[in-house]
Amino acid sequence: MTTIDDGNDRFYRDNAAAYAGRTRRTPAARLDKFLARLNPGASVLELGGGGGQDSAYMMARGFDVTPSDGSPEMAAEAARLLGRPVEVIRFEELCWRERFDGIWAEACCMCRAPLFLLCSPASSSP
Repeated sequence: MTTIDDGNDRFYRDNAAAYAGRTRRTPAARLDKFLARLNPGASVLELGGGGGQDSAYMMARGFDVTPSDGSPEMAAEAARLLGRPVEVIRFEELCWRERFDGIWAEACCMCRAPLFLLCSPASSSP
């Protein structure tokens, strides 16, 4: 499979620790609005989770989060924060068999395949 390499891969590989450790305010207002639409304990797939801060926020509120990032280095940083494994998967490789009640993708779709391409009907049923 051909993957997208527009400089983002190199940036995250070379700067993962600094990027994950930067001071960043969790987008609490947007997250709370998103989470309010889900049932308590709902399953959430986080795409492009970066340093894991948003996953930590959702997990602290009782949601069943599957964190992921396309960069192995960023996933490792997030795993350190979360104390659990983080899936390493790129948008163009998505093919989850599980179902999720919600998908959180904060500020990560601007540098990868358009998200609507991931939402097209599957060619076969699970």
